[in-house]
Amino acid sequence: CFAYHNLNGPEKLPINNADVIFCLNVLPYFRSDRSHMILDGLAKCLKPGGLMVVGHSETQGWVNRMVTRSDDREVNAYIKTASAQAGG
Repeated sequence: CFAYHNLNGPEKLPINNADVIFCLNVLPYFRSDRSHMILDGLAKCLKPGGLMVVGHSETQGWVNRMVTRSDDREVNAYIKTASAQAGG
């Protein structure tokens, strides 16, 4: 399943329990507080163990307890932890 979405409405994302989310080269066009809200919304859409891949500069200053940074430093990816319930 593929879904397109306007990132200006992260609270209305059209998918849940996603295996993989790619969000590359778009967040620098938003203010950092807005891009962090978008990342939080995307993280919520992942299933436990799901992967979110974003550009290297797009997560600067972003922290969310629902995800853990991938050990592979070649890619800027986050894995949703199985026990995650809330962001922030």
